[in-house]
Order: sequence, then C-alpha cells, then structure tokens
Amino acid sequence: MMNAPQSRHSHDNLFATLRPLIKLDARHLVVLVALVLAVIDRRTSVLNSLKTHVHLPGSAEVRKQRLKRFVRCQLPDNLLIHLVIPLLPQGDIELTLDRTNWKFGLLDINFLILGVYWNGVSLPLLWTLLPHSGNSNHVERCALLDRFLAEFRLYSKTYRIIGLLADREFFGKPWFKFLRRRKIPICIRLKSDTRVNGKPIHLRFQHMKPGQAWSHSAYRVSVYGVKVCLAACLTPTGQMLYLATACVVPERALAQYARRWGAECLHQALKGRGLHLEDTHLVHPERLSVLLTVLSVALIWCCLTGELHAEEVEIKILKHGRAEKSLFRHGLDAIQEAIKNFGDGTLERFVELFAVCIPWKTRVQLSRNPF
Repeated sequence: MMNAPQSRHSHDNLFATLRPLIKLDARHLVVLVALVLAVIDRRTSVLNSLKTHVHLPGSAEVRKQRLKRFVRCQLPDNLLIHLVIPLLPQGDIELTLDRTNWKFGLLDINFLILGVYWNGVSLPLLWTLLPHSGNSNHVERCALLDRFLAEFRLYSKTYRIIGLLADREFFGKPWFKFLRRRKIPICIRLKSDTRVNGKPIHLRFQHMKPGQAWSHSAYRVSVYGVKVCLAACLTPTGQMLYLATACVVPERALAQYARRWGAECLHQALKGRGLHLEDTHLVHPERLSVLLTVLSVALIWCCLTGELHAEEVEIKILKHGRAEKSLFRHGLDAIQEAIKNFGDGTLERFVELFAVCIPWKTRVQLSRNPF
C-alpha cells in the first residue's frame, strides 16, 4: 500500500480528472475515487477489507462508516453513460445485453446489464437488479433500454447503434417488436425451436455442414412477428447457431454476434477473474448498484490503461492464438504496479487517460483551475 503523501497525490489527481466527467457531490466523489484506487490495489469488493486501504481521513472504524454511508447514497442513473460513450470512436456502436448472477446464502443476486462493445470487452452503461432469479422479462428489458435511449439522444448525431447483441434468453414477440419500434437493429441468437414463418427454425437448416454459414435473403422471414434476416452456422463441435439479424451477409452477422463475448469478458472482469464483485456481503439493491458503479469505473480505467500499456509492453500471444491476458487484466496489473512503484509518473499518465473524453473547452478550464 502507498504511504500517505503518495496516496493523497494519486487521489487528488484522479479526483481532479473525474470531477468534470462524473456529476457527483464532491464529498461522494472523494469516496468513489478512494474506493476505485483501493479496489484496484486490493482486488476485492469487500468494504470491511477496503476500510484499511481507502485514502480517507479518520480511524479504520470511521472510514468503514463512511463507506457504508456512501453505498447508501443515490448515484445518478446516467453516470456511466456520459463517462463511457464519449470514450468511444465516433460512428457505429454495438450494444450488448446479458445477465450476471450469483447467490449469497439463499438469496439470488441477478443483474441485467446493458453495455457497449469496445476492444473485446463490453463496457457497462446501465443495469437493473432483477427482483427474481432466472431470465428477465420483456418489461424489464424494455424499461432498461428506454432509460438508456433517453440519455443517448444527446449523442445521436455522432453515434449510431448498429446492433444489439444478445443470447437465446432474450426472445419473445413484445421484445422484438419493441426493438423494431425503437429502430434498434438486432443480432440475437435464437433457440432451435423458434418458429420462423410458422415452422421450427431447425427444420430450415438441416442441410448444414460444419463451418458452413448460410442465411435467408433480407426481410423474407417472420420471427416473433418481426421481419428479419436469418443466419446460421454449424460449429466445428457440431452445435447449431441460429441468429435473427439485420445483416444480409451471414458471415458478417456471425462475426458481429461473436462480439457478444465481450459481455462474458465484462462479467469475468467484474467477478472471479478481476474485481470479485460476488464476494461482497451487500444484498440491498441500491447499495449493490452503487458498488457496481464503483467497480465499473475501475474496470473502464483498467481497460483504457490496458490499451495504452499494450502499445508499450506487448501482450503475449499463446500457441492457440489467443492473447495471454485481456486488455482489462493488462491494465489492472499495470495500475496495481504503478501504485506500488509510485513516483515514476506512470500512475499520473494512466489517470490522464480519462481526460480524453473531456470537451476541449472544459479541458482548457481545467488546466487553469483543476478544482
């Protein structure tokens, strides 16, 4: 752990950078920044463990009570949307929708998370903590998308949604019709018994051979009451993959759907292979949501850092052709090492990565008066 002067300096730098981006009361932002640094340094989400590592004044018990008060506060619903979207290259973006869940004793904790694909991972934008186990229903999904679209209007001139990537659990006529009304192109996997023009989809693709990709012509089939393209592929393992998509070219549709794996990478980063969200003892929905916001800010910073650090320290490619570690893990390791070796300017450089999404005029004002 850093000594007090080093911690204070790192905390102040990150606070000054995030203050124009995250519209929070300064007292809450101070705690959020302290938690982001501590979560990355200790790789845990357990508040009782973090109380001795957050750079906040007072005794360990005083810090613990301050953390408890923080997770009881209400954070803006749009906080991550306005942090993440400006980080993306202007143009086409792809949304991801998936669930992550775990059990705490007999209690099911079940998040429905909307994200946006970026460099192999889905960056979280918005979520709903479902009051039940298992799949979401169309009402919950539609409400989540409408919350996002209400904020996304601010970016509609510079960004265009070209796909919503989702797995087989996200099906149904009300859901598909909702996406059509909102003009959101889909790339959603279908179950084998999904009826297409009145017949199960698996009957249409019985001729498939391993590795072959095939599709119907554009807008010639009806799935859940909506005209879409179909794409299908028989994987080398013998598993059939069926997609409802806006893409006419099957290979392009399958390549787009492959990016849905970014949602799985997000879950891994938030949980067992990264920040260990599931280790928390919090169960109250609002408090869990605040904690997830903290971990999401940490994750976004790690991903940005990983991209920069990979330009300087190349990520090793293993024999099977995959990278040894993700950009998130590369960034997590780099920030943790920079915290440990504070003083060489590396941590300050990583902090400045957030500044790329500050508008130019704001950036000039910040250089004159960071607070």
